[in-house]
Amino acid sequence: MSNVIYLNQRKVERKPVEWDAVASIGDLWMRGQVLDYSTKGLFFKPEFAYVDGEIVQGDDVLDHIDSKDCVKVTIMNGQQKPQATFVSVVRWTGKSNEHGCYGFGSELFEASNKLAA
Repeated sequence: MSNVIYLNQRKVERKPVEWDAVASIGDLWMRGQVLDYSTKGLFFKPEFAYVDGEIVQGDDVLDHIDSKDCVKVTIMNGQQKPQATFVSVVRWTGKSNEHGCYGFGSELFEASNKLAA
């Protein structure tokens, strides 16, 4: 077994948040939370998804997501109305050591300051 060291290659620090959100990749629709964000990307934790008319929960959702998928993430406000929408590309899926849960990290197509305040 080799010793592997993973380095954080981010150039912009992410801010921790807990925002309700919906995400979609083609026909795949997910509900979950954004747990961190920056002007360059975000981490999305899916709670459940609709896949071919069925509900899939937890980390099983990741079986339907590939890196390089185009994803649209919409942040919802307290009344469950859209607050902001971001289009990004999935860069990785799996367990986040930082958050202790499964999800995906994505990189925004355009740097965004919409939520940087």
